[in-house]
Amino acid sequence: MKKVVSFLIIVVFLSLSLLSQTIKIAMLLPLGTDSIVLKENVRAILAEAFNNSEKNKALIRIDIDLFMNEINFQKTGVLNEEQRNHIEKMSGTELVCITQITSEEGYSFVECRLIELKNGKTVKIANMLMKNTSVVELERGCVQLAIKLVGRVKRLSNEEKDSDAKRRNGKVYNPDGIELVYVAQRSGKRGIIAEKAFYIGKYEVTQAQWKAIMGNNPSHFKGDKLPVENVSWNDVQVFIARLNAKTGRNYRLPTEAEWEFAASGGTAKKSCPGGCHYSGGNKINRVAWYQKNSNNRTHPVGTKASNELGIFDMSGNVWEWCENWYDNSQEHRAVRGGSWFRNAEYCNIYFRAHDHQGISSYNIGFRVALSP
Repeated sequence: MKKVVSFLIIVVFLSLSLLSQTIKIAMLLPLGTDSIVLKENVRAILAEAFNNSEKNKALIRIDIDLFMNEINFQKTGVLNEEQRNHIEKMSGTELVCITQITSEEGYSFVECRLIELKNGKTVKIANMLMKNTSVVELERGCVQLAIKLVGRVKRLSNEEKDSDAKRRNGKVYNPDGIELVYVAQRSGKRGIIAEKAFYIGKYEVTQAQWKAIMGNNPSHFKGDKLPVENVSWNDVQVFIARLNAKTGRNYRLPTEAEWEFAASGGTAKKSCPGGCHYSGGNKINRVAWYQKNSNNRTHPVGTKASNELGIFDMSGNVWEWCENWYDNSQEHRAVRGGSWFRNAEYCNIYFRAHDHQGISSYNIGFRVALSP
């Protein structure tokens, strides 16, 4: 049985000068599939290929802060005249590329069409048959497809990829109203290891963000800029499921290893020789709301100093749920970071604690994570 997956890639051509042109390629989340992994892989691989071609730059949604009808377009897959006119008016672009994938028995046939926004006419077509059973085959196919559409594509060496990751380290990404910070990977060295790069919330999820998704506010201490609390691990999973349904992404809780790596500053230059006790430094009053300075309550996120990556409140304010079990008994989930209710010892970034996943407390909240 055939499964047809359609998604949109908007390709923007913008003249920068009489002597040179840059092809700007705006990447929207793929359409028509339940596989978030496939969506993100295709978009990421195509974006990298376009970026590595001559005179091209791929743009993600945050870069272009895109089109007001995007949600309706994502639902229907139809690019009508009104939508074409809106894209042209908002961005001054001329072309759009609509891509469709037909999948059967482990293979995908991918066809991309470049379309003029003014008249809807197809000006260029490229297609490729690829295996969808591995990222390697998917990457090879997407690179070849990009070559057919925009010309030669340079393949980055591992050293160049590492250099690019370092440049991105600590950069803020905000596609859906929840600010995230890029955390570059580090492997093969002593100490904390992050085998893959990831995004993690710049702040703890606030009550305003919770209400926007859930329509309620279970918090004991009320305030839109305060971290949401009094939510169980199970409650957080419902929030994340609704957030993903709304955005088409794959948000999740950070693993405990990711949380600790980000709290320690990742690969960024450390502010404390030999490592910090708290996230951002050894002076707890500077970086954390805890028992002695909290006045027995939570405080607005981001009001203490950040750590080296620009992440706030990973020590103090509220404990933060992590994705994984605390131990092999699979009875409790890990929580990290300490809270307004606890003393300095508990706010140490290496201190481990736990609670039952169905328990809620006015000193436990969370932040989200996202794989690139």
